[in-house]
Amino acid sequence: MATFEPPPSVPVTPRPAKRFGPGKVLPALLAATALLDGGLRLVPLERFAFRAWEPLTISPAPSAVFAANKTIDLPRCWGDLPNLGNYPEDRRYHREVFSTDPFGFRRSAALLPGEKADAVLFGDSQAAGCGVSDDETLASRLFLRTGRKVFNAGARNFSSIRRIREICRLARLEHGVVVYLVNEKTGLPPIVEGRASALEAHAVPATPSWAISRLAIVAGRGVRRVEAVLGVHDASRVTRATLRNGESILFLNEDYEHPLSEDEARIAEWTHLEEELAKDGQRLLVVFLPLSGTVYRPLCAPPVPTADRVAAIDRVSTRLRLAGVETLDLTPLLLASARDGIASSRYVFLLDDTHWNPAGIDVAAGAIADRLAWRPPGS
Repeated sequence: MATFEPPPSVPVTPRPAKRFGPGKVLPALLAATALLDGGLRLVPLERFAFRAWEPLTISPAPSAVFAANKTIDLPRCWGDLPNLGNYPEDRRYHREVFSTDPFGFRRSAALLPGEKADAVLFGDSQAAGCGVSDDETLASRLFLRTGRKVFNAGARNFSSIRRIREICRLARLEHGVVVYLVNEKTGLPPIVEGRASALEAHAVPATPSWAISRLAIVAGRGVRRVEAVLGVHDASRVTRATLRNGESILFLNEDYEHPLSEDEARIAEWTHLEEELAKDGQRLLVVFLPLSGTVYRPLCAPPVPTADRVAAIDRVSTRLRLAGVETLDLTPLLLASARDGIASSRYVFLLDDTHWNPAGIDVAAGAIADRLAWRPPGS
């Protein structure tokens, strides 16, 4: 009987472990990314900023908008509209120096902390001077033109009488002028007796700088750059137009979704503010500033009429003046300066931002100085 002989066993050679398998590569990549992200958070945030405004507003001083005693000098800034609409080719690079005082307000030319001011400037980011350097803000230009020292309280529309009075005392304003710059987009803010907002009560929590990922900023810009190369833009947020001299200009679409408010209640509130400031010996001047598009859309090819918006600003300014509040409408002056300067590429607003530029600010400084009868030093 035949016997079954099992085949000789073949030795099995164990497979070598994969040195770069998913189980090792992915954890290594995650660890490296975490280390890079953590390391970059130690780098000052302004190194990753496209302008000074954002780094200075994340950790504001109490009851203010900006961090106190800070100076940021950025040699290569640009406006926010190329970011919002993803038009990197429309960036207009410029230098920006932005410094703040011990109270968290923007510094003004020649006005030292604790020194007595001749005027206080209120308003939004246009008043503060977003996108321009310290010596180019409206407060500084008024000093350079007239020698009058102006405390710059611009950044947010402070709208409580109590807070406005507190800032006037902080500026040591005595029988001076309160200049309130009103942006066409926001219109006349509501005026109340007490504290009007979480900002004024300092209920807005500060964000520590280390909590913001620099790696996410860089990665986001990289993705947007690729999208721009592929022709992906956000036309729903930003309109890219061409001026009649051939230059491109960007407009923020949401600025033109609603007309300027002509609420009669606002007129009464601002009349009350004027009366309250008069009790303190202060003079109130309300200055109306049009939007960039109100000025430049008629100068585009093809032109977009904005006569209705110009008329609305004039109506609100006139009604406020008839109610006893001194007003100044900058719209006609800026329209004329824009028309006169476009052939030689001289502008009054930044072409890649919603804010005005030093030339537009100079127009306003001259008009305000004339209205207040402020004469140049030595005249």
